[in-house]
Amino acid sequence: MSFEELTADRACLGPILILEDESLIALDFETFLEGEGHAVLGPFRSPDQALEALESRTPGVAILDANLGGETSGEVARALEVRGVPYLYVTGGTVDFVGSSLPPGPVLQKPVNLSEMLSALHGLAQERRGR
Repeated sequence: MSFEELTADRACLGPILILEDESLIALDFETFLEGEGHAVLGPFRSPDQALEALESRTPGVAILDANLGGETSGEVARALEVRGVPYLYVTGGTVDFVGSSLPPGPVLQKPVNLSEMLSALHGLAQERRGR
């Protein structure tokens, strides 16, 4: 990949919001994404923290842990949808969108393959741009 392609690749994702309540997983995501040259917004441990950040910044894409202790990331997903920001869920369990507070979205199972996660984020960004 040329320098120009790499720069465009990183720019197409913009800052990547991370909402993950498990510190080691959040650190793993952040370290990997930054190591790949991407800016990270967060990681945030609670929906309130992520929503507060969204008041002043808009990410290009987002990674949302579906289940955050006793909460879900549904409110953050809806806030991202209003802003036109694509997102994916990560979870160690199952996600049942029927009757759930979570808007439908792509789901990756934990443990997450980080390269697959990055590829999925690129796919979301490309869909957003209409490619």
